[in-house]
Amino acid sequence: MRERPIVFGQGAGLVGVVTEPDRHKALNRPACILVNAGLIHRVGPNRLYVNLARQLAEAGVVALRFDLSGRGDSAVRKDAVSFTHSSIEEIRAAMDLLQVSRKCDTFFVAGICSGAINALHAAIADPRVVGGVMIDGPAYPTPAYYLRYYGRRLLSAESWRNTLAGRNVFGRVLHGVVVPRPTDDAAGNAFEGDASLPSKAQATELLGGVIARGGKLLFIFSGSWTTYNYRNQFRSAFPSLMRSGAVDVEYFPDADHTFTGMHNQRRVIATIMRFVEARWSAG
Repeated sequence: MRERPIVFGQGAGLVGVVTEPDRHKALNRPACILVNAGLIHRVGPNRLYVNLARQLAEAGVVALRFDLSGRGDSAVRKDAVSFTHSSIEEIRAAMDLLQVSRKCDTFFVAGICSGAINALHAAIADPRVVGGVMIDGPAYPTPAYYLRYYGRRLLSAESWRNTLAGRNVFGRVLHGVVVPRPTDDAAGNAFEGDASLPSKAQATELLGGVIARGGKLLFIFSGSWTTYNYRNQFRSAFPSLMRSGAVDVEYFPDADHTFTGMHNQRRVIATIMRFVEARWSAG
């Protein structure tokens, strides 16, 4: 396994690290692009990206973890391009770099939170992307989600205290305060910058397009992700995508959003490695 720092992109303003297998271990698998989790440096939450990149290299996969512009060590952009569009452009620049320097022709993009949203946008925008790993990415409430969400609060003494004190939505209604109605698709999700969350109908269409061209997708959710609270929620929200056989979903109810516990980090990495090895042959 070898690791090398690189600079690339517009004005050589982007900084990253390429982790690659020794030449005799290299396999014909898609390379991996790891996208910043929010404002976190390219090491990832609790060094998750570093550990994942090294595990991928052991499996013969080239991995590039880099800082989007304005994050970590990468320079701030001087133009007025939106964060969503600049992220797509910079992820494509990362793919261009590996295509020229490492002869990588296909890629899968991975990220946490806003990194998952940017991974989704990149998968849609560039046909070289044949897969995506989205951790605590788009999650859409279902009837069963709401039953669990409100059921837990009905049994919580703290929730009743907050209601009586007017510190939550129901309490504010009780006290006569007008509360804006959240949209069903976006409720509870918070992403940094202007990374846009598509509606459920849009997500079905966009993800379906990636699958239609042979793409493989892995969604991983932690127990602290506010809009995901049971194992089969993704299957209930997107039955047509699950029927395609191209989507894997894993849920870690005891994990926090940044996988602070090392046992959960190891489980996440093991899940991703199984996905890579099952979905792309080692030819």
